[in-house]
Amino acid sequence: MILSWRKYGVAVAVAGASGVSLIRTKVHGPIPRALVPRPALVERLVHGPARKLTLIRGQAGWGKSSVLAGWSAADPRAFAWLALDRGDNDPVRFFMYAIEALHTVADSVGERSASVLRTPGVNIVDQVLPVLINELDALSERSVFVLEDYHAIDSAEVHEAVAYLLDHTPASLELALSTRVEPPLPLSRLRGRGELLEIAAADLRFSTTDAHTLLVAHQGLVLEHSDVVRLVERTEGWPAGLYLAALSLAGRDDARAFIDAFAGDDRNVVDYLTTEVLAGQAAETRAFMLATSVLDRLCAPLCDQVVGGAGSAAVLRDIERSNSFLIALDNRREWYRYHHLFGELLRNELLSTDPAAAATANQRAAIWLRGRGLVSEAISHLVAAGEVEEAGDLVASSWLRFASSGEHETVRTWLGLLPPAVHEGDSRLCVASAVVAIVTGRLDEVGRWIDRAASTPAGGPFYDGFSSGAAAADCLRTVHAWLLGDLTACRAAGEAAILGAKERSPWDAVTYTWLGASLFWLGHEQEGQAALREAVERCRSASFRPPWIHCLSMLSLTHHLQGDQNAARACSEEALAMSARAGLNEYSRLTAAAHITRAGSLTGAGRAEEARGELQRVVEVAHQGSGPVEIAHAQVALSMATQATGDAAAARAFLDDARSVVQGCPNPGPVVTASLHRAESRLTAPRRVMQPLSPVLGDFSERELSVLRLLASSLSQREIGSMLFISFNTVKTHSKSIFRKLGVATRADAVARARELELIR
Repeated sequence: MILSWRKYGVAVAVAGASGVSLIRTKVHGPIPRALVPRPALVERLVHGPARKLTLIRGQAGWGKSSVLAGWSAADPRAFAWLALDRGDNDPVRFFMYAIEALHTVADSVGERSASVLRTPGVNIVDQVLPVLINELDALSERSVFVLEDYHAIDSAEVHEAVAYLLDHTPASLELALSTRVEPPLPLSRLRGRGELLEIAAADLRFSTTDAHTLLVAHQGLVLEHSDVVRLVERTEGWPAGLYLAALSLAGRDDARAFIDAFAGDDRNVVDYLTTEVLAGQAAETRAFMLATSVLDRLCAPLCDQVVGGAGSAAVLRDIERSNSFLIALDNRREWYRYHHLFGELLRNELLSTDPAAAATANQRAAIWLRGRGLVSEAISHLVAAGEVEEAGDLVASSWLRFASSGEHETVRTWLGLLPPAVHEGDSRLCVASAVVAIVTGRLDEVGRWIDRAASTPAGGPFYDGFSSGAAAADCLRTVHAWLLGDLTACRAAGEAAILGAKERSPWDAVTYTWLGASLFWLGHEQEGQAALREAVERCRSASFRPPWIHCLSMLSLTHHLQGDQNAARACSEEALAMSARAGLNEYSRLTAAAHITRAGSLTGAGRAEEARGELQRVVEVAHQGSGPVEIAHAQVALSMATQATGDAAAARAFLDDARSVVQGCPNPGPVVTASLHRAESRLTAPRRVMQPLSPVLGDFSERELSVLRLLASSLSQREIGSMLFISFNTVKTHSKSIFRKLGVATRADAVARARELELIR
């Protein structure tokens, strides 16, 4: 199954990726604000030895973002910036943002990589990152790419991709990560090579001088040097603890007594925030801060919605001026976020003291966000508010759009947020789970979700083009059976889906595609091609581009195997051109069959090395989600091209791979099995040294000798063309030439005469 089909009001399009919008504030650098200078740290960061990675590690409140801001202000290099959150655990979403962030350094970054990223079934490490790294390597200016709050990432796929980027990043680019915990990246290797600079909590501690700057110079407190020293000791240099102490000391006459009682470690900060800081705020401000703490990002209209009032713009400005709880995310002071530590503490306070108010705030936030198409954020707030049925309906209406952009892990996350009773009790959500399981290769999960989709009522209207859960199940069973290599089941499911269809659906094109493919590979060539042509027409009428590309590719391969090379070439060229116009990666599982067709033409033209290279790439992408029959045929074709280059050992290895794939299929059909047998027979047949022919008989070309050897088999001329990747008419032409040179009139006489001359056995 192949799918490829707005976030905050401040949105930006991914470079080269039309129709995809991202949150602009996530790729902004730090907004200038008053900071405690950290000259020693900044010196290490700016003038330290060249390295691949800088890691700034410390818990909340240790000033990681402030150090990054000071570094970026002092370093002449360009900085790309990405503020991460839990939603970025989807690898496609992560690299959409990463490419956009790097695009701010140079317009050329993303010109190609963003398009490759949008290719259905793309492998990020193998296909996207090499292109992105080449774009970065072409830059003349040095730069730093900051990934802030990397602890939000727990996806193994994202970690693997970032590790690859670290291993292959050009010398002109440095990665910088801020995180609360040590990330699962190859840090030991980087340390051993001297390619890692680490800034840990011990380095982030405030010295007495730093604390004096904060408490006296910035906050205007009147303190003795000994008071500052004692505060540093009590907080162990924890910047957030010192800042809380500063807020609590403001206006006090008993500074010394307060310092004596102050426990400034993070175990006690909740008590101090509650009793000292929040209690010291005006009632309106305190209520505002608690209610809006449910938001990851704040703007005045959204805050007005959450608090159920007006005037939030003025409150936001007042909070920003009075303390550092609030951090501006843009130069116009429209968007803010709470300091992570304070935001977490505020949310904990709200949930513990007034859970009903927390639910109301989340519900109001969801209404505002949903009204602006901010789906992921709205779903999270609905679940937090306990509105799980409404969240389920929003998932049902949105999953296809996100899955079509490759954000399958995002959809899986949404579904995982829902209680099982909601998720498994709505056929629309079961359909979403089945599709996502198919496209992410979790085939062992698919059958269960299909069965539930067929038997479970829908919680509302279908938004994805299916008419019902049962109709969706029929279509998805066709796809599932194809991916399992059970062509008989695929045919049966496809025919049942078409016979049972009560109305047309865009998904019918998908059903017809795999029905046609299964029919063809089961040996019903004409019926299979008719179904594939019907799929093409339905894709065309529905403008359903990805399956359209895939269907044209498959149709080209069927023509090629039948020996109709003109039709094969026309379909393959149309599929590849359509894929290119869509900005997709040149090699993908959508176009694998078209590339097999093109490679056959190359082999037939005596360009076996080129064909081998093309087919090796086809086999790679086929393994990323194609059906086993497609994979096996690609391996057979690769073996034949490889044999034509003279590398018999590699050709045998490719055939062994193909046989393993075929043997793992419940029912691969006779066509690919016969193709495999023929290829194995050809490979094991002993090659004889041909004696020169007499001038009377004339000389044979290498291609004519290839045709002559196969004339001795039981293969038809059309099958000989398929074996040699040449057209039926070309086989006929070569046969006539062979007959003329041997002085015979029939195929049988030609074989007999060739054996007399020891041209063949």
